[in-house]
Amino acid sequence: MACVFLLNQAQAVRERRGKLPRGTLAEAWPDLFEAGLFWVPEASKALLDQAGGPLTPVLSVQEAAVPIFYPIPPTHPDSLPETGSLLARVLAGHGIAVAWVGAGEALDRVPVEPVSMEDAFFFLRRAGGPVNHLWRLFRSRDDARAYAAKELRGVAEAEPWAGGLPASFEELLHRCRGGPPSGDGRPPVPGDA
Repeated sequence: MACVFLLNQAQAVRERRGKLPRGTLAEAWPDLFEAGLFWVPEASKALLDQAGGPLTPVLSVQEAAVPIFYPIPPTHPDSLPETGSLLARVLAGHGIAVAWVGAGEALDRVPVEPVSMEDAFFFLRRAGGPVNHLWRLFRSRDDARAYAAKELRGVAEAEPWAGGLPASFEELLHRCRGGPPSGDGRPPVPGDA
């Protein structure tokens, strides 16, 4: 099972990305709420490791721990982002799950325009993909349930999907690290009890 890694070696991440051959993409999404932390898909971590030795992650999150919901079969599937890339972006925003909203021409009918990286809605597509996809991240089970009840009425799988999510980002991290939650909602860093 593939993972997304939380790295706290910001300087090493930046330096190694600069050493990669031109045209090589190593994604490292900065944590939106904790400076100096990066969420990195497994394939990108392998590239960074090749550029200077293994980076030790603070935490690894299996991709299956952060569910993706497609209310309908997605349009323009050739432009969908890699799973690790999408989930690294979600984790960087302290999300516990994500739902596909639409792509291409369908976005003309969506009255949402993300204005900052902290927004629950964001655009992401496969690197080099011709069509953008709109996503909705969820930071809590309650948020996902409210969205399912309002925006996904008539999609039978939406409510059970939302109901099965962790209660919060902290609970997701607790499940991944196998220890007691810290109580402050922050990702764990070395030295946390």
